[in-house]
Amino acid sequence: MLKKSHSLYSVALLSLILSSCGDKKPSDSVESLAVSITYPIENSKIARDVPFRASIESLEGIEFAKFFIDDSLIVSDTIAPYETNINSIDFDDGSYQLSVLARDAKERESADTITVDIFNDPKAPKSIKIDSISYSYANRKLQIYLPVSITGFEYFRMITDNGNTTDTLSYNIFENVGLSVLSVDNYEPDQNKVFNTYVCNEFELCTKGDPYEYYNLLSYEISFSKESEIMGITSAPCGSSDCFSITGRENSDGMHRLFSLDGRELSLNGLVDKRIGDGRGSVDYRHGNDIIYDEGSYIITGQLGEQSSAKAFISIENDQGFSAFTFKEFGDGYGVSVIRTSLNNYLIAGNRTIQNKAGIFFARFSNNLIFDDAKSFPYIDGSLNVKLESAKEASGGNYLSTGYLYDNNNSTLFVQMNNSSGDTIWRYTPNLESDFTSIGKDLIQLINGDIIVAGQVNFRGSKSILIIRLNSLGELIWTSYFNDSELSTHLLYLNEDNIILGGYGFAGSFLISVDGNGRKNWIQKYSSMKKLNAFDRVGSGFVLVGQSYSDRGMMIRAGILGEIK
Repeated sequence: MLKKSHSLYSVALLSLILSSCGDKKPSDSVESLAVSITYPIENSKIARDVPFRASIESLEGIEFAKFFIDDSLIVSDTIAPYETNINSIDFDDGSYQLSVLARDAKERESADTITVDIFNDPKAPKSIKIDSISYSYANRKLQIYLPVSITGFEYFRMITDNGNTTDTLSYNIFENVGLSVLSVDNYEPDQNKVFNTYVCNEFELCTKGDPYEYYNLLSYEISFSKESEIMGITSAPCGSSDCFSITGRENSDGMHRLFSLDGRELSLNGLVDKRIGDGRGSVDYRHGNDIIYDEGSYIITGQLGEQSSAKAFISIENDQGFSAFTFKEFGDGYGVSVIRTSLNNYLIAGNRTIQNKAGIFFARFSNNLIFDDAKSFPYIDGSLNVKLESAKEASGGNYLSTGYLYDNNNSTLFVQMNNSSGDTIWRYTPNLESDFTSIGKDLIQLINGDIIVAGQVNFRGSKSILIIRLNSLGELIWTSYFNDSELSTHLLYLNEDNIILGGYGFAGSFLISVDGNGRKNWIQKYSSMKKLNAFDRVGSGFVLVGQSYSDRGMMIRAGILGEIK
């Protein structure tokens, strides 16, 4: 073992150390002289160039502070702060005593000592592979499972995609069935796109695991077990977390189900089955086409019976799925859109046959389902059939609708505003050549009153996504086309520069983000989903619903940019 020069103070030092062991006192009760080694700490491992520091307090002036490794003097320091460095390469691996001896101006002496291990060849922990990630929206808890024992490292380090570093010394770390679990509270998946997780030892040597897309914790694809199709989705609160509710059909029954964000179906407390019903045990053909959430209740519209003899309905179901006293059948046809109006009642828009023509209707109900005849009306076109695809309440209490006008040869997209008496304020149809056909599938009104409409244009069998922007008077601002797929079915407005379109075509389903001028920001495609009927912003991403290629209801959970793992 290599040693440094022997100290003349060895015997005095050792006797001082023995007499001062266990006699350290806090700074507010300092006697004539107090010495405390502040770094390294007792029983730690040290390697390479390591600081060696002491705190020395006295009521008199300090004459010197001497730093020792065993009986070898390293340095004598006379100026605060009292510190030096240890170059451990000069010593063999093993256990050593570090000591500091101080003398004040009245020749009183005091000392402190600790034991450390010198380890000159530290290595980083073995490389790791993240075993799994879990996240609970209920309590915003992120847990990372790594196949290392908690005795094999000092701490985790997380480095984000933007370079920010978080040392996890303060996070809860525990062992579970041979895995180390890093548990992070109050974590929002959207705050960082990618983390690298590092395992670090006491020498601050680290090895990293695989990069993990933490913002995409809950992406999944789920298909139902029976022939079915999901037509509508709405996000809703579930206690302290978020959930979502869907409606559609399953075989010949209507469907209304509730799910947590991780795709687990939530209990409806056993009050009724999962069919849309009126509490009488009916198993009639009841398809839900649209659903919204309103202060603890779900409002659903759709159709009862087969298409040729269908009747429209509105159902208000509470958070247990119970609708015994809030179910109403009305008129022939079927409901397409359900709207909570600014007057705190409900508006159902749909399709029905009127005077031997295909027409549309608007039916208004109070929140206890009393029909308001004065604010309900049918609409027909004198020369063409009308098919409604989507309706919204417009500013000023008017109604906006889109779909298509058709005869035996052609179809043309329309966008229309009616007042609450059914009078047409304006109608927009594109000025297209006879070889074009077009349809509108969904529309939204922006804060400034402009209207975005999405659908499809078809030119001699070549189909493209069609987007148009109108002002509040129904005047065209711009038109945009995309050939990535065929049909846009649903729109969601996030902000002026991020309007999301969903739909499907020959290669599956898609989400597209466009800015306020119709220019594409990004596109994501989902080849496993045959038909995307609707989607909603849920938590920090989107849930897409529709139908798989095996004709089963299907849900996809995607990130905020539409991405899935």
